[in-house]
Amino acid sequence: PLITHRGCPFQCVFCSHNSGFKPRYRTPANVLDEVEEILERYRPTRIRIEDETFGLHMGRTKAILEGIISRGIHEHVRFSAQTRVDRADDEFMRLLRTANFETLELGVETGNPEVLEKIKKGITLEQVERAVGLAKANGLRVWCKFILGHPGETHAQIRDTIDFIAKINPHQLSV
Repeated sequence: PLITHRGCPFQCVFCSHNSGFKPRYRTPANVLDEVEEILERYRPTRIRIEDETFGLHMGRTKAILEGIISRGIHEHVRFSAQTRVDRADDEFMRLLRTANFETLELGVETGNPEVLEKIKKGITLEQVERAVGLAKANGLRVWCKFILGHPGETHAQIRDTIDFIAKINPHQLSV
């Protein structure tokens, strides 16, 4: 496990905000130096980036990914990380794949737009579909995470989530 930043500025009502709301970032060079030290000392086959939202500060995240590639780190270890669907663009997905990321975790939470709004997730189902499609098109395994039983959620809204899961068809699923 590796943490490149702590904190998350979003207001999702289901989150405990363990690291607080104010993001604190490590420099890309500091992160890359640690990855090289981990590789030398422990020789892992996979490193999981534990940031709540890898890609929160996209310029910094892309610098980390470009550093993984330019230092040749991607030739020695596979990576995984989680991000928000509203951070996904084609360049980010291509960089993840080139940097040898194999799995991208996406917090979706629900397949119902009213519930998304109620839990203050700040995303749309269209953004979910786009992010999943971009990840798959770039050869990434997609792990989507959902919550069933949000306060006040109806059986019909739960059915919307089940139907949405079938529609986006992630490689892996957590509920």
